[in-house]
Amino acid sequence: GTLKGAPDDPMTVDEILSKFYANIEYGLGIRRNDAERLSDLVLSLEKNADVRELPRMVASYIAA
Repeated sequence: GTLKGAPDDPMTVDEILSKFYANIEYGLGIRRNDAERLSDLVLSLEKNADVRELPRMVASYIAA
């Protein structure tokens, strides 16, 4: 069988985000609402002219 997330069985955006939220909370202790703000920013990078907010946001969550 194919593993979920392999090219033959790709994960949906919702599955990717669910995994991201679980991992970032477990690994870095970042709360769900902060993780959602972070994922919103990452998913809109192509539209945002100023990506400098991303490292600031991540640093503020890790420092908290």
